[in-house]
Amino acid sequence: MSATRKNEIVRVSVSISADPRLAAALQTEVETSEIENGFQFEINANSISDARARMNTVLRSLIAAHRTGQAIGAWA
Repeated sequence: MSATRKNEIVRVSVSISADPRLAAALQTEVETSEIENGFQFEINANSISDARARMNTVLRSLIAAHRTGQAIGAWA
């Protein structure tokens, strides 16, 4: 994998093995698709900085949704 320049177009592909209901937390951030043991999504950005910021937003949404699910017993 070559080094990415700051202003180079970036694609981040993520597959998550988790309850697919977590994908609902990402409805306003990215388009998700269900896979065998979870879900996946991609982030396309105009720079590595933008991709990093968008990924941070997605991860925060997933963490919040997971913690909420734990609090209400959804993942039991």
